[in-house]
Amino acid sequence: FAMDSTTLTRTLRLLLKQGWVSVRRGKDRRERLFSLTETGKRRLAKAQPYWQSAEQRLRRKLGDAGWKSMKDTVSRVTKAGAQA
Repeated sequence: FAMDSTTLTRTLRLLLKQGWVSVRRGKDRRERLFSLTETGKRRLAKAQPYWQSAEQRLRRKLGDAGWKSMKDTVSRVTKAGAQA
């Protein structure tokens, strides 16, 4: 999975503001360690059934071959983006 630093920073800032993640310094002053808070864990647990349902609907629409093709394509695009 690849994400540019601007998108990651913006996303983490939003998650921190919502109270869904916490951050602490690592051993190196440049290192920051993020973890889900209890609120974040509850939100994730609540969202997972919706994500699974959406994934199942898409998988049914695409069929097994289409699903595999889509996942392979996403994987190749992600790897290529990380190497660019």
